Amino acid sequence: LPLEEDLSCPVCCEIFREPVLLVCGHSFCRECLRKHWSSSPGRSCPICRGSSPQEPLLNLSLRSTCESYLRERCSGSEEEERSTRCLLHGEKLELFCVKDMEAICSQCKKKLHRGHQVQSIHQAVKERKGKLKDAIKPYQDRLNALKNGTDPRAQAEKTERQIRKEFEKLFKFLRDEEKARLAAFKEEEESQSHVIKERIDGQTSQLTNTLKEMEDEIKQKDNIEFLQVWGELTLFIQLDPVVEAAHSLDVVRHLGNLRFRVWEKMKDVAPYSPVVLNPTAALCDLSVSEDLTSVSMRPEGSTGFSLVTGSEGFTDGFHSWDVEVGNSLSWMLGVTSKLGDGPVLCPQTGYWGIQRDNGCYQALASPVTPLHLSFTPQVVRVKLGWHWEGDSFGWCRRVTFSDATSGAEICKFSNISGTGALYPFLRPLQRSSQLKILPATVNVSVPLHPLLTPHIYTTMITDNSNNPNERTGRRC
Repeated sequence: LPLEEDLSCPVCCEIFREPVLLVCGHSFCRECLRKHWSSSPGRSCPICRGSSPQEPLLNLSLRSTCESYLRERCSGSEEEERSTRCLLHGEKLELFCVKDMEAICSQCKKKLHRGHQVQSIHQAVKERKGKLKDAIKPYQDRLNALKNGTDPRAQAEKTERQIRKEFEKLFKFLRDEEKARLAAFKEEEESQSHVIKERIDGQTSQLTNTLKEMEDEIKQKDNIEFLQVWGELTLFIQLDPVVEAAHSLDVVRHLGNLRFRVWEKMKDVAPYSPVVLNPTAALCDLSVSEDLTSVSMRPEGSTGFSLVTGSEGFTDGFHSWDVEVGNSLSWMLGVTSKLGDGPVLCPQTGYWGIQRDNGCYQALASPVTPLHLSFTPQVVRVKLGWHWEGDSFGWCRRVTFSDATSGAEICKFSNISGTGALYPFLRPLQRSSQLKILPATVNVSVPLHPLLTPHIYTTMITDNSNNPNERTGRRC
């Protein structure tokens, strides 16, 4: 401590005992100064080596300060000693009563806390410090996540790079499609142009000869002869000398609805995700992919509680999305009202979902309910929508989990109260595992209703459900 250093003798480094003052202004313990002078020639100062012919004087002010400091330090030690002793029996507090949650002595255990579970002070402190560390771990993770994501410039640069990357994929698709269609047209042109040219040349020659004959008839015939052949000439000129269209290039095949057909084909390179994950909800132990469709646990991440939610909440209509879980043995998914804040996931805290814990399937209820499945889903389909639950409940929301491949039901939660938004959530529980939102199927069709104009079309995003009342998407 700085004060203790100022009150310490430069020779023995202890608090001054009978401090004396030399002519040069330096102070030492009387005994320390005597030993120094007896072992060295002359009466010099141990610090500055200045001569001190006069007898050193007692430093009364410094002695008073040192005595006050020692008294305060002693009283503090006594107070600390008293706080570690039992007020009733005066013995040292060495035990902790688990039932009454207080420190006790051996006499208290025999009398006031007889039959109670007790621990040693060391064990109790170690156990509760561990629990406290686990409890504050999510807050530490949140703090680290906030610190790592507080640079808006870095986030803006990353987002800009990703936007450019996504558009480059679209540009590449358009460039490749342009090359393919031009190559197809060029191939047709090369294969048909020679035949078409020969036919056009033949018909041109025939028409030229016919016109020449007609002109000769007009010039060479006199009036009487011209009138005699007029009827035949009239019948001849009524014929339609049109070049056969079947032998021209198929322009319609290459230009008809070109942009629409390219846009329709673009669905393969521009998939639609029914759920877009919120990257800001991921903590330091989770990582969201650049396209915001999958979440994974970092290999170096912690094991604290955290999950990733969708960026958009659903309040009405029917919604469905598929989550690829693969062969991961530990994960959880479902929907949440975002009212809960803690590791306990159940309907009471605003969570409706399922999990796989080391290969065992469970419903997130209170308590957790085991699910006995005869199949192992690789893709889990989640359906959320309003259903009529009878006169007792009326219209309520229901979330159903099923195997996307076979359609077999895994679990469902009915009678979900409230009208607030419900958000999809994902949480991988295995190192390096990944949960992925699969793209939805997009169907494009042209309505044939006679009252609709031909340029209006319908886009429906479906979940391949057999129930026509359970669809998800938008109609435009």
